[in-house]
Amino acid sequence: LGVDFLKIDGDLVRGAATDPTQRAMVAAIHEVGVSLGLTTIGEWVENQQVAEVLRDVGVDYGQGYWLHRPEPLRDCLARCRDGPVPLPMRAPLTAEQTET
Repeated sequence: LGVDFLKIDGDLVRGAATDPTQRAMVAAIHEVGVSLGLTTIGEWVENQQVAEVLRDVGVDYGQGYWLHRPEPLRDCLARCRDGPVPLPMRAPLTAEQTET
């Protein structure tokens, strides 16, 4: 089987906005993906700062609660008919959204 995507572990991603070493590791992993012709995905995007770091580094896609809460697959497929949405996908969660 061929590989199309390289996921960057959330343990690194979540600290990339505050830890220069983790940011450098995320950037290096992304560059490995680019050199292999892979699309990169950053996990655990939990706030705007992390999303901005991933965007600035060049990561293609993100996963995490800041981007969208988990939902039934049927709803997701109906909403994403045109494919995945690049970073950043939407504005930060409101206080009301974070309470649910």
